[in-house]
Amino acid sequence: ANLAYGASAVRLCHPQTYNYCHSLQTPNFFFHIASVRLVKAMAGAEETTRSYSSGPGEKQALISLSDKKDLAFLGNGLQGLGFTIVSTGGTASALEEAGVPVTKVEQLTGFPEMSHSIDLWKLKFSFCLYVLQLDGRVKTLHPKVHGGILARRDLKHHMEALKEHEIGTFDVVVVNLYPFYDKVSSTSGISFEDGIENIDIGGPAMIRAAAKNHRDVLVVVDPKDYSELLEYLKGNQGDEWFHRKLAWKAFEHVSSYDSAVSEWLWKQTGVDEFPPKFTVPLSLKSSLRYGENPHQKAAFYVDKRLSEVQAGGIATAIQHHGKTSCRETPEGRSCYSSIKEAAPEKSSVGLVSQSRIGCVKHNIGFTWKSSSRA
Repeated sequence: ANLAYGASAVRLCHPQTYNYCHSLQTPNFFFHIASVRLVKAMAGAEETTRSYSSGPGEKQALISLSDKKDLAFLGNGLQGLGFTIVSTGGTASALEEAGVPVTKVEQLTGFPEMSHSIDLWKLKFSFCLYVLQLDGRVKTLHPKVHGGILARRDLKHHMEALKEHEIGTFDVVVVNLYPFYDKVSSTSGISFEDGIENIDIGGPAMIRAAAKNHRDVLVVVDPKDYSELLEYLKGNQGDEWFHRKLAWKAFEHVSSYDSAVSEWLWKQTGVDEFPPKFTVPLSLKSSLRYGENPHQKAAFYVDKRLSEVQAGGIATAIQHHGKTSCRETPEGRSCYSSIKEAAPEKSSVGLVSQSRIGCVKHNIGFTWKSSSRA
């Protein structure tokens, strides 16, 4: 595999790249040095992975996080439960700093993060710089990662295939994604190129794989679930509904992420039209006492589209005093009518800059300018 990869590296320089470099009077040995160093890098990673393989029955957890909140708590908890932790880049470094033993993903796959560059300018020749740099984009897109996630433990031929190719299974996958939403909604703005670079590829792939195979794999995307995960792993682990809940949350996480990417990209097309299709991500703010009528269920959701950032609305209103509930709501939960009638009042207040007094009854609103003697 290394030799084949080295050969492909040479082909990258021939013929098109070679012709370009040749026009700059690039020494022929440049290609040899580039391919040899790349093959050595691959061989080094291969030697590392040969020393690591998960044994039968060994419990493995895969962790790759952008939001590293409570990472040390999670890592120590999993280690205490006998898990071998496989991790990537900055997550692996953070775990090591917290004193948690970790196996880096390149040790598992035998494939470096493809961020090697070979600088020959120091040789005082005028020729191009050979660079193979994908900035870690493909570090987890590998059969030894996804095979270990997707293999069904109840299918004999799946497990035989893993054994044949020396692939260990993952029992826990903890992943969250690049902060795309926060980046593109920042008041400081972001360039198109930076926006594209903040689109996560490997993360959603691992999350979806683990969620699909949730019968055998626990997938976690929210730090708030770490404590519950560890408590579950300490127990008999027979709750299929817990697995399904985590799988639902994982798919919802990826779906909301993709909706933000889609909305942002549509705006980048420069087309001043409504999109032919769009997805609205909603986040639960509170459950309500009842709906339009007492026998109906209702809930209050916040619109999380990028276009609604800093847009205001009743969902972002702050109540300073007064009751929070309708009649007969001892839980303190509002009912549908309360929010429905408060929404136009909130909108009306936002239209004026001076002090106003407002009165709303059954969606009919009136406002008066405040008296100077008030």
